[in-house]
Amino acid sequence: MQPRVVCVVGLTGWRAAHPRSSAQRHAVEGLQPDPLGGRPVYLMPNPSGLNAHVTRSGLAERFAAVARLADELGSPA
Repeated sequence: MQPRVVCVVGLTGWRAAHPRSSAQRHAVEGLQPDPLGGRPVYLMPNPSGLNAHVTRSGLAERFAAVARLADELGSPA
């Protein structure tokens, strides 16, 4: 079983996991240009209440975008 989309919540962790890749170190939220394990990657901000610039409704919109992307892709082979 494979995921349709890899959704990473927390850009800081993603950037820390890819310290040698300039593109990944400077990644911004949203769909990423490079897949992971053949699956698209969508980065989201951390949902912590300490992340003041992201609202609940904003997070809900982002999760809905990931769900739409997964639906568009259908089941992986």
